[in-house]
Amino acid sequence: ELVSAVFEIFEGDWFELSRGLKLRKFGVLEMGADKSVYYKERSRQMRFLAGRGFGMEHIEYALEVAHDDE
Repeated sequence: ELVSAVFEIFEGDWFELSRGLKLRKFGVLEMGADKSVYYKERSRQMRFLAGRGFGMEHIEYALEVAHDDE
């Protein structure tokens, strides 16, 4: 109950929090010549963010917007 109550009163932006954490931890992910390395790293970053409690919509936003920031 306490966790749910805290989530309800939180006034921050989960999308921007996920994006900021991703950029601080990993920087911008660039696709190089080896696409398998790119997708492996992308999966690692997704697992990291999921482990921090972000939902899939927040993770996808963080990866896509951070990629567009190039």
